[in-house]
Amino acid sequence: MLLTNGSTYKICKVKHTIRPHLKFTKSIPMTDSYKLECLYKVIKYTTEFLESHNIDYCIESGTLLGYRRHFGIIPWDNDVDIMIFRDGYFKLQKLLKEYNNDNFTILECTPGFKLFYNNINYGELFVYDYDEKTKKYKFGFPYINNKPTFIISDIYFTYSIYDKDEIFPTKKVKFEDFIVRAPNKINNILKKIFGNNFYECKYSFTKNNFYESFKLDKYKIFSKFEKLIIKYKLLILYIIIHKFFEYNISMNSK
Repeated sequence: MLLTNGSTYKICKVKHTIRPHLKFTKSIPMTDSYKLECLYKVIKYTTEFLESHNIDYCIESGTLLGYRRHFGIIPWDNDVDIMIFRDGYFKLQKLLKEYNNDNFTILECTPGFKLFYNNINYGELFVYDYDEKTKKYKFGFPYINNKPTFIISDIYFTYSIYDKDEIFPTKKVKFEDFIVRAPNKINNILKKIFGNNFYECKYSFTKNNFYESFKLDKYKIFSKFEKLIIKYKLLILYIIIHKFFEYNISMNSK
């Protein structure tokens, strides 16, 4: 199904219409309805789990963009993006077995935790921490001796660096037909990630099919290597292996 202004579609039982002020240069193919249903289930299950355990979080990146443009999931998206913080990261480490049920699985892995449904990766929990040097919130993973390294942030995500008041206080918003938390200054964050024209709807076949081969068994292997590397503080090797692993998965998914 191709989508453009005025197109109607459903995600689970929620009906949507593409709003007229969104900008399209061409029609965009809608993600398979089963995958959208999986995204819906993952974000709903995960946010409710975090809420029930008083773990602070907020939606971010493409999921936040989906809220702003579509009041829910971007209908051509393929993953879930959620931001958690230092205290929540260490608390969640002790709750992994409780999360893992009813076809849902969570695995500790860069950039914090990977989220799976029926053994397929459908998103991440990105761990943010406060950098005392820059006075900003950045990706903190991986942690060594319970301290953030900020490696992922400094090398790969230099645009995802925020002032405290851009994130806090988080606020409740309606997403699809349930409630999630969003950052305090939504537009500020979206402009940093997507630029000023974040109402312009774009599609990349490579990116939007990037998760096709992201299976739990592959990530379990990678996670074991990653933990050993972090344990022995081999951060250069961590960077090299991380890029190699992601590259090979992306090649398999094109």
